[in-house]
Amino acid sequence: MTPKKLSIPDSILCLAAVKYATQAEIESIIKDGFVTLGWSTVQQFRKIHGNLPSICHHHFIGHLQKNKVNQLMESDIDLIHSVDSIELLEKIDAAASAKGKIQNVLLQIKTDPTKEDGFSYEEIDRTFPSLIKKSSICIKGLMTIPPAVDDPEKNRPIYKEMKSFQNALEKKYGVPFPYLSMGMSDDYKIAIEEGATIVRLGRILFAMV
Repeated sequence: MTPKKLSIPDSILCLAAVKYATQAEIESIIKDGFVTLGWSTVQQFRKIHGNLPSICHHHFIGHLQKNKVNQLMESDIDLIHSVDSIELLEKIDAAASAKGKIQNVLLQIKTDPTKEDGFSYEEIDRTFPSLIKKSSICIKGLMTIPPAVDDPEKNRPIYKEMKSFQNALEKKYGVPFPYLSMGMSDDYKIAIEEGATIVRLGRILFAMV
């Protein structure tokens, strides 16, 4: 299965979420053309990523514990999707500074009321001027994990609001956001229709391996 077989436009970054995959399964989807990998735990990333082809790009999409940040910074990670608090952002900024590099991140917006992780829209809008001043952080956009629903259409308003909020931030602060990470196996088509530039696919990919 290639991105084209999923009817995903070339302009959309199709990320393979590898949380439940073995190294052999990951190698199989790389051969199918999925070279951007999304890791959910620092332990799995550190164990496997060094054995994979150099063409791969590595993103961190899981909940990142503050006490794991230094370990993650020991290896190159292209993009951290799940920055869900000011405290975590500051920890990443300090760790990246110590390594002499700029770390690309996304800010996670909380759209599932049953979960604690993530910023509210109001918190982002209020604190954004200070967030973009971090010397070793580059904010590339927004990310969200919506509620689990029985009908993917129920998440369309969430994705529509995410896109609208990103547009408003760009206009207000003059900062370009190339990435909007939203949509998974069940609802990625809806997310793309509403403006996603990254979709995170796991089950739909590995079911074919």
